[in-house]
Amino acid sequence: MIAGRAAFLVFLLCVALGLAAVVYAELTQGAQSAATGEVVEDAVGEAPPRGTTANIVGFALPRLASFAGVTERPLFSATRHPPPPQASQEAIKESGTLALEGVILSKAERLALISHGLPPTQSRVPEGQAVEGWTVVEIRPDGIVLQRGATRQELRLRDKPPRQRKLPVPLAPPAPKP
Repeated sequence: MIAGRAAFLVFLLCVALGLAAVVYAELTQGAQSAATGEVVEDAVGEAPPRGTTANIVGFALPRLASFAGVTERPLFSATRHPPPPQASQEAIKESGTLALEGVILSKAERLALISHGLPPTQSRVPEGQAVEGWTVVEIRPDGIVLQRGATRQELRLRDKPPRQRKLPVPLAPPAPKP
């Protein structure tokens, strides 16, 4: 049992020394190329322009133009097409009278209190439900995200004007009796 542990510790020591040797070799190679002024190609296979500090550094970022395909075909979009331009707040106003009155967030559910229609009626709407053609995609603490077709729009809590405090009116002294 003790011989097995000793052999395992020797094995781990050899692996650690091997990794240290690899790290040392990488560091000294980078220092040598920097000292000799050796040009290092970037990930695209092109040498960076002369006179830049990337000529003597072991790593240089590729040119921004090489990432054009990422913006033309977004990686995290299901269709790999750029998202449509955001609709304006006018799109929601034209569609009806939607107003976000409140948000309820709990461990069990997420609801938005939305006033809609004429006369306005309040509804509790969970994520995924539609109101006047708009689907509630996401409920946040300060607003909701609505979607109709390819149009996405954020609706924030309605800013209500602060209540005006009514100052007490001082009572007039009673009129003297003649």
